[in-house]
Amino acid sequence: RFRRQWHVEVDMALTPTVPVLPEGLAGEIYSLVSESVANAAKHAAAKKIVARVEIDTEDIVMSIDDDGKGFPFFGVYTLEELNEQKRGPVTLKERVASLDGSLVLYSTETGSRVEIRVPRQG
Repeated sequence: RFRRQWHVEVDMALTPTVPVLPEGLAGEIYSLVSESVANAAKHAAAKKIVARVEIDTEDIVMSIDDDGKGFPFFGVYTLEELNEQKRGPVTLKERVASLDGSLVLYSTETGSRVEIRVPRQG
């Protein structure tokens, strides 16, 4: 879908390839990754996006890297810092917070990385 809509290459990996998650949490993970990829394609003009989801017994860790122009600000920011400074992707931050998760955003003029960690809850 992203390739067709925004002409961007997306490399996606899920570990394990067939995770067992509660349906609601699986939907939230899908939404977080989709929104992150869409943001990179739409707002950062990325041409390549790499999305990784790793699920272990405790947490789900997502990382989304892109080669776009980054955010309008550069540096490394936690969810708390983004909220204090009223920066970053609002809906993404709200979703992560609602899942008791954490987020770290890395932004440079040659791309960005979003790392999200949420408890497995099940």
